[in-house]
Amino acid sequence: MVMQLRFEEIKSITQGAVYITEEDERITFHRFSKEEEILYSTTQFRDKVYSTAGVQLEFLTDADSLYLEVETSPATSRTYFSVDVFVDGTVRGCIRNFDENAVPSDYTGISFPLGRFLEDISLGNGEKRVRIVFPWSVKAQLCELRLGNATYVTPYKKRKTIFMYGDSITNGYDALFTSHSYAAKFADSLDAELYNKGIGGEVFFPELAQCKKPFSPDYITVAYGTNDWGKEEKEDFIQRCEAFFAALAKNYPDTEIVAITPIWRRNYLDYRVFGDFFDVERTICRVCAQYPNIKTIRGWELVPHDELYYADGRVHPNDKGFEQYYKKLKE
Repeated sequence: MVMQLRFEEIKSITQGAVYITEEDERITFHRFSKEEEILYSTTQFRDKVYSTAGVQLEFLTDADSLYLEVETSPATSRTYFSVDVFVDGTVRGCIRNFDENAVPSDYTGISFPLGRFLEDISLGNGEKRVRIVFPWSVKAQLCELRLGNATYVTPYKKRKTIFMYGDSITNGYDALFTSHSYAAKFADSLDAELYNKGIGGEVFFPELAQCKKPFSPDYITVAYGTNDWGKEEKEDFIQRCEAFFAALAKNYPDTEIVAITPIWRRNYLDYRVFGDFFDVERTICRVCAQYPNIKTIRGWELVPHDELYYADGRVHPNDKGFEQYYKKLKE
């Protein structure tokens, strides 16, 4: 007996999408609200909002197999992707367009094939919790999800919710496997539904923080600054930083908010118009000290200062680097 999940069933088991749509027999997951998509529509980041970072399907079932078909298309500057399938917390299968044993240490600039991908995955016997983690790097639309020998599908509801704002590192660059990013690992460890607001190349963008959601999350993390140092004048940065945190504190006064200052980058001693790289951290700490529900964590201490922990050798952590990031952030 095969159970094919339809739109409403998919919607009920979806996490991390503000809304979902269906067109031409493909389901699209939107991690940003319509208001936020409009906000980005005239910017250089307009395509990046459609990556599926943070989106996952999670449910209880007695199915013994799963058939998954997805359509992938570009959204970020990276084209490698994985859709990771877990059963009771253990990886059971994966759809991916790369061979992890064949990619070089810096795989960030390689072009990988996109399009339609499918996989049959054995789930084993008995009741189980299935978690399907969608790619951070590309736009992945769901074409078909079938369960073999299933008599029920029950949505799994997380105990908490978390919004994670940030740049490319929060978005997921450069976790080879989607579920290995610090955002995915951190949210899962909290049993929290993740709404990933990370955008590659982004700086403090107060207008995004001003878009109040219809509910207040249990946690919010904010991790900008490394791009601000590279792109901004210091006074512009200070104004943006102050306005961003003021908006969050106003919109979510009862939420625990954590600001993560920039992690190590190889060229942190380079000259920038902004000035000293560590002025970013000092400014964030000063601004956040004004608000009782915002605390800061020093990103400089989260990932080892070693190129081996970075996929590009300089800015973006690899899976090993994200493991360190996650563990120390959780502590």
